[in-house]
Amino acid sequence: MKDTRQLVSNLKKLMLESNDWVSNYPLLPILIYERAITYSGYDPAALFEKTFSTHGWPSQWRDASTTTITTSPKDMKY
Repeated sequence: MKDTRQLVSNLKKLMLESNDWVSNYPLLPILIYERAITYSGYDPAALFEKTFSTHGWPSQWRDASTTTITTSPKDMKY
Protein backbone atom coordinates (compact mmCIF):
# COMPACT_ATOMS: atom_id res chain seq x y z
CA MET A 1 0.00 0.00 0.00
CA LYS A 2 1.26 3.48 -0.83
CA ASP A 3 1.66 6.27 1.71
CA THR A 4 -1.01 8.96 2.08
CA ARG A 5 0.86 11.65 0.11
CA GLN A 6 1.16 9.38 -2.92
CA LEU A 7 -2.53 8.43 -2.73
CA VAL A 8 -3.73 12.04 -2.48
CA SER A 9 -1.54 13.13 -5.39
CA ASN A 10 -3.28 10.52 -7.57
CA LEU A 11 -6.81 11.29 -6.31
CA LYS A 12 -9.59 11.87 -8.83
CA LYS A 13 -13.23 12.63 -8.05
CA LEU A 14 -16.18 11.48 -10.12
CA MET A 15 -19.78 12.61 -9.63
CA LEU A 16 -22.50 10.28 -10.88
CA GLU A 17 -26.13 11.08 -11.45
CA SER A 18 -28.86 8.70 -10.34
CA ASN A 19 -30.36 6.43 -12.96
CA ASP A 20 -32.93 3.65 -12.99
CA TRP A 21 -30.60 1.01 -11.52
CA VAL A 22 -28.21 2.94 -9.23
CA SER A 23 -29.22 5.61 -6.75
CA ASN A 24 -26.19 7.77 -6.07
CA TYR A 25 -25.91 10.21 -3.21
CA PRO A 26 -25.84 13.59 -5.01
CA LEU A 27 -23.33 15.33 -2.71
CA LEU A 28 -20.62 12.66 -2.40
CA PRO A 29 -18.21 11.84 -5.22
CA ILE A 30 -16.66 8.51 -6.07
CA LEU A 31 -13.00 8.75 -5.10
CA ILE A 32 -10.54 7.14 -7.48
CA TYR A 33 -7.02 6.52 -6.23
CA GLU A 34 -4.98 5.54 -9.27
CA ARG A 35 -2.17 3.07 -8.59
CA ALA A 36 -3.15 2.81 -4.90
CA ILE A 37 -2.28 -0.88 -4.69
CA THR A 38 0.75 -2.58 -6.16
CA TYR A 39 0.07 -6.16 -7.15
CA SER A 40 1.62 -9.02 -8.99
CA GLY A 41 0.28 -12.37 -10.04
CA TYR A 42 -2.61 -13.73 -12.00
CA ASP A 43 -5.59 -12.44 -10.00
CA PRO A 44 -5.27 -8.77 -8.95
CA ALA A 45 -9.02 -8.61 -8.22
CA ALA A 46 -8.50 -11.01 -5.30
CA LEU A 47 -6.18 -8.46 -3.66
CA PHE A 48 -8.84 -5.75 -4.01
CA GLU A 49 -11.51 -8.07 -2.59
CA LYS A 50 -9.28 -8.85 0.41
CA THR A 51 -8.52 -5.16 0.96
CA PHE A 52 -12.21 -4.16 0.73
CA SER A 53 -13.23 -7.03 3.03
CA THR A 54 -10.64 -5.98 5.62
CA HIS A 55 -12.35 -2.57 5.77
CA GLY A 56 -15.92 -3.91 5.94
CA TRP A 57 -16.76 -3.76 2.23
CA PRO A 58 -17.70 -7.33 1.21
CA SER A 59 -17.64 -8.32 -2.43
CA GLN A 60 -21.20 -8.29 -3.79
CA TRP A 61 -20.43 -9.15 -7.36
CA ARG A 62 -17.40 -9.95 -9.47
CA ASP A 63 -17.41 -10.23 -13.25
CA ALA A 64 -14.83 -12.95 -13.94
CA SER A 65 -14.32 -11.85 -17.54
CA THR A 66 -13.12 -8.35 -16.60
CA THR A 67 -12.27 -8.74 -12.90
CA THR A 68 -14.60 -5.83 -12.14
CA ILE A 69 -15.61 -5.61 -8.50
CA THR A 70 -18.80 -3.97 -7.29
CA THR A 71 -19.12 -3.53 -3.55
CA SER A 72 -21.33 -1.78 -1.06
CA PRO A 73 -20.67 -1.01 2.60
CA LYS A 74 -22.34 -3.21 5.22
CA ASP A 75 -23.81 -0.44 7.33
CA MET A 76 -23.82 2.74 5.26
CA LYS A 77 -25.70 5.53 6.98
CA TYR A 78 -26.30 9.03 5.63
